[in-house]
Amino acid sequence: MPSTISGLLVILFAILPGVPGNSLYQRIVGKDRKEGQWSAVIRMIGFSVGGLMLYVLVGGLVNAPLPTYISPTTFTNFTIDRATLLTISWALSGHFIGSVLTSLIFSGIILTINRWSKTTEYPDTWDKFAGKYVEKHWVVVKLNDGDAYTGILERADTSVEQNERDLILKEPAKYSNEEKNYYATTYQYLFLPGSIIASIGVVCNPNDERLTIIGAPIFLARQEQQEEVDHE
Repeated sequence: MPSTISGLLVILFAILPGVPGNSLYQRIVGKDRKEGQWSAVIRMIGFSVGGLMLYVLVGGLVNAPLPTYISPTTFTNFTIDRATLLTISWALSGHFIGSVLTSLIFSGIILTINRWSKTTEYPDTWDKFAGKYVEKHWVVVKLNDGDAYTGILERADTSVEQNERDLILKEPAKYSNEEKNYYATTYQYLFLPGSIIASIGVVCNPNDERLTIIGAPIFLARQEQQEEVDHE
């Protein structure tokens, strides 16, 4: 097999195991929408190398097959037979598993640092909002033209720019300024492009834990505060 093809196969096997690890990392930590392609490739290689090291260390204890596919000489005089393919498959599977575990460990370290520093690795506030806080809740969506809808958030685009955060509302109801209430429309689903959305709120459920009472004033008037102090 030509040396050029052998080298390409080695590069492929060097990067490929890091792909699922990188995808898992982005789901756990967040995704930088402005990140360059080479930065993501370098991270994939890092997870792949980490997974390879983990596989070799653990594999040495159980006599697992060596990852011969990382050497160009493996494909120079490569012959297809069941034993060779089985050996490469076992090693590659372990490599993939090691890369995913490396990603989990690294993601945990990053999240711990973020909690300690009270910061986030990437600006993923919208992703957290749409993925965590909206579940089993109705939402109120206000549009740039002043119209407002409420409904069940069926789908929301995440890890995209602000004007691309498109939504699909299930059983949407439109707000009536005259009646001061929301009324169900004939639509079963309503698509709202992110470019026309001004704000989104999550409607409180009866079983939600709250520090405040809905409709009650948050801060007492200064006179009432003084009366309470005097009473004490």
